[in-house]
Order: sequence, then structure tokens, then C-alpha cells
Amino acid sequence: MNIEVIGEDNFKTSTAANGLVEMKEIIVFPETSSWLDANFLWHACTNSFDTPRSYLFLSGYTRLVLRLSGNQLLINHDNNAHSHVVKRNAFYEFSGDWPTTCEVDSPCKDLHVTYKTGEVAVSATVFESKDDDIVVPLSSRGTSTFLYNTQGETATVTYKDKTIELPVGHALFFNKDLSYDDNDEEECEIAMKGEKGKVARIVSVRFSSDPDALSLSSEETHRPRSSFSEFAEAPTTTGKKLLNMIPSSQYSSAGLHQYKWQRVGYVPPTSSNQTLAPPPIVVDDLDISSFEKGKIHTAWINLVQDGFGEWIKIPVIIARGVNDGPVFGITAAVHGNELNGVPGIHRLIQHINVNKLTGSVIACPCVNVTGFLSYKRYFRDGRDLNRTFPGKETGFASQVYCHAVLTKLISHFEYHIDLHTASFGRVNSYYVRCDMLDPVVESFAWLCNPQIILHNSGQDGTLRGAATELGIKSITIEVGNPQSFQKTFISWTYAGVRRMLDYLKMYHLSDISRSPPNKDNIVLCAGGYWMYTRCGGLLDVYPLVNAFVKKGDLIGRVKNIFGNISEEIYAPEDGMVVGKSSNPVAFAGDRVIHLGIPHPEGTPLPQAEGENY
Repeated sequence: MNIEVIGEDNFKTSTAANGLVEMKEIIVFPETSSWLDANFLWHACTNSFDTPRSYLFLSGYTRLVLRLSGNQLLINHDNNAHSHVVKRNAFYEFSGDWPTTCEVDSPCKDLHVTYKTGEVAVSATVFESKDDDIVVPLSSRGTSTFLYNTQGETATVTYKDKTIELPVGHALFFNKDLSYDDNDEEECEIAMKGEKGKVARIVSVRFSSDPDALSLSSEETHRPRSSFSEFAEAPTTTGKKLLNMIPSSQYSSAGLHQYKWQRVGYVPPTSSNQTLAPPPIVVDDLDISSFEKGKIHTAWINLVQDGFGEWIKIPVIIARGVNDGPVFGITAAVHGNELNGVPGIHRLIQHINVNKLTGSVIACPCVNVTGFLSYKRYFRDGRDLNRTFPGKETGFASQVYCHAVLTKLISHFEYHIDLHTASFGRVNSYYVRCDMLDPVVESFAWLCNPQIILHNSGQDGTLRGAATELGIKSITIEVGNPQSFQKTFISWTYAGVRRMLDYLKMYHLSDISRSPPNKDNIVLCAGGYWMYTRCGGLLDVYPLVNAFVKKGDLIGRVKNIFGNISEEIYAPEDGMVVGKSSNPVAFAGDRVIHLGIPHPEGTPLPQAEGENY
């Protein structure tokens, strides 16, 4: 791939006929085409000006504008009463055939990207950082990419075995003339550093005349911190840790201006992916010894009676190995709308060969039957089962139900994992809740290879806490988001359970990597808490889950129904975003983010505190 660095002093410079704008051309393709003749596929330049001006009318083109310097840049279309503010960290897009003017109150410089609508796909991203390494993908076939250092210090770009210095005001081009035509997906690394603590900014712009050659999803430029590569369904990353870096602005044009929909082909699944479990029997209690060794069994356990006097039953899958050994229990859907654990259990049972299993795996894919059937988190009496354990034999409805679950099912376990997700209106990282001062539990947590481990005791009415009180080694795994199946999260959970079974010498690893999880990719938090709104309104939470935020970072805003900001929410201290609200409608006192506080390396863990909800 041809690589070229060009400084701003060597950009082709021209001044508009009206003398208002100085333009420095960064790239034009084809190189023989002309901006003024409007016969190009794509074009990028910087414009410097200090007075209001009009934009050239370009029918059939789309424009992206990014403010590089100056106090203010306002763009107006059709003399509308409303003008659009162009930011320094976000591209503003508009059609080239809209009559457009702009206003400034001081000398201004912008980055201007123009491309042929419907014929070119564009991905434009602003990266901001004070001191970090970032990974930028470089699609090769039919694709040209340039990196433009707009602020900070000289950046160091690594591509394969080459190291390239990129000073401020310089552009680095990959495959500028499209002569490199390889199918391989490539990438480069950029070491960014802000000048005297200020934010560094680098702009990445990719052009392709073949929209299929670009994958323009957010996952391309925002790489997750953890590396999960044991199985095909999980994403693979090779980049640096991105603790302090997220793309501050990403614009992708593919599909936005196509005049016809790009349809995706469908390939039906080739595997049935079923457990082939036998028909269930009905029992009043789980007597593991009554089930034949070397087979998988299913059962309904009678728990409590409903309004007809009929039994509410929970489903249980029993995988008994040919040899005696530990009893490993798995529960899911204690909250009725938290479903990712269900297919995770199915996948585990599908892949277990009981002739190679030592001990028993007991799985309950749905604990909260009434919540599951009504698509709700809570039990039929409106109470949260995971705040009600251990329950009471003669208490209210959910207490009686929890007591039955604990005595008829959970009490037979020696080891236990409880699979949860975020609740309605929230999203979660892939994280583990457990008491890291227990050596076995600590091992389970690391073997899950989560993004985050939250060290707490599991008290306050949780199933995990009740199991722990019975002497059962128990952890909670938070597996993504509610009322959905997320294949990647399910695969991560499956791999973690398989490692735990291998650790207990119950079942060997075969299709899962034997390499231990990389603890450097996992953030251990000694505690955490939820942040809440002070005002009601429309809530916008900015950081992604599993992002690292610093004290003082703006993490959310609340606006009233008329669009005015009523509250800005800032991080009170450094921490990890364990989970966050995804519901835009917020009352005063609603959740914003679950902030996990990373534990300092080399210091002893404190005693585990109770759950933080």
C-alpha cells in the first residue's frame, strides 16, 4: 500500500475569486479532476476565512464540515431562522445543492469533505485523547484513507513494520491513488499526545467508490478493551488498551444517501442447535441420585400453587456424568425479562458429553416463571425475587416462592452461577459480581474473562447471597441487556462456564482456548454505585458501557421537553461505566450510570460490601 505524508505548507493553495476564503486542498480524486469543475468523486480541503460567506452550489454532492479553529461557525440553509452550530469534535453534514451560508465572529478554519452522493461511501471520525494509542482500520480494496493531525503534538503512526511521524497540520495518506487493491483488512496504530495536557485530535477520513468495501459500524473505530478470541462468535481485537480514548465523533455515510436500499442476503442456519433433551418428568424436589448416570434428564419441579390450586413449576435440566463428582448449578431469569442466560444454558447442555462428565450439571433456565411469561422483571406480586431470598415458608407470595426455590433446587448445589442482564431501560457491560476474598469464587471470576469484576458480598436478598449462606460457592454474571438474545455475550458466558468446569476437573476443555484469560484486560472494581438525575426530562447518557471516565467528565445531560438543558451530569471521580440508562425519559432520581471504582493494583482488597443496585 502506498503511503505518503504531506505537510500543510505543501497543500495546493488557492484563494476564492471573492477573496474571502483561502483553500488548501488535501486530496482530490481522481487527481486530474477539479473542484471548480465539479467532476471529482471526492475532495477534502481546509478553508480559512474571517467573514460570513456562501458555499458553492454542488448538485449531486454531499458535504461534511468540521470546525478546526475559531470561536464559532454557524451554517444556515435557505435563509432559515435557525442556524446549525459546527463543532470542533463533530462533523456537520448537508447536501451540496442546499443554498448555504455561514457566519463567524472571529478568524475561522474548517475541514471540508465533499463526495459524490450515491457513488461514494465515506467514514469520517474525530479521535480525541490526551495520551493514548488508538487503532484505525484500513480497508484496502477500492479504499483511500487519510489521517489529519489537527491539534496536539506530533503523533507516531505504526503501520506493519513502518513508523511514521505525523506533525500537527500534516496529512498521512494510505492508498491515495487506489493502486493497492488487496482484500485483506489492515490497520494502523496512532500514538496521540495532547500539548501541555490539552486534548489531541486526529481526523480519519476513508473514501470508497464501492460501498461494500467499507464496513461502517461503530465497532470499527471503538474497540472494546477486552480481547475475546477463543471462539468464532466473539469479536477479536489486536489494538492497544483504550482506557481514555473513544471516538468523539463518527460519521458514516453508507446507506444515508443511496437512492436505492442495499439489501443483505440471507443464509439459513445449517445447525439445529438443540439440546435433544428427553421429555420432562414432574417431581416435588430435586433428588439428583434418582436420575440415571451418563444421561441428560429434564424435569419440572413443583414449587407453589396458583389460584387454581395447580402447581407453578420450574424447568430443570440434569446432566449426570458417568462418574461421581461436584454438583454445579446454573440459574437464569430470576428476573423474568433477563433472557441471555437461557440460550447460554442451552448451548452448554448441547455441547456436554455426559460420558466425559464427572459429577452433575444442574441448570434451571427460568427461575421466575410468572415474570418470564408476562415479559416482566418482577414476580406476580410485583416484588423483586432477587431482593427476597432466602424467603419464608409462611411469608407473602414472593417469599414463599423464593423459599421453595432455595430448598427444592439451590440447596443441592456445591457451586453456582446466577445469570442476569440489565433491567428494562438499562444496558450492561459483561461483568461479574462476587466476593473476591473467597479463593474459589475469585478463580471463577477470572475464568469468566469479563470486562469488569465488581467485588461485593451479594447480601441484601440476592439468590447469590442466600446460596453463599448455605456454603455454596456462588457468583453472579451480568450478561448484557434485557428481553433479547445477544450472541456475543452468550458465547462469552458459555466459554466462562466451560473454563469453570475444567477448573473443577468436571469436564475437559476442547473447543475453548486453554490459555488463561488475560487479567490485564479485566478491570477489578472494589466498589461502585449508581448516579441519579436531579431533574426530570429527556436524558442523554454519553459514555458507552465499559468505558473509562475521568473525574469531571461530562457524562450526561437532561433536557426539558422544549429542548432546553436543565441538568449537566459530571463524573464525581475516575471510574468504569459498568452499566447505564438507555431510557431517554427520566424522572428526577432516575439512574444515569453505574460507576465502578477500579481497585488500585498492589493494595489489599477491602471486605466485600453489600450489593449496589
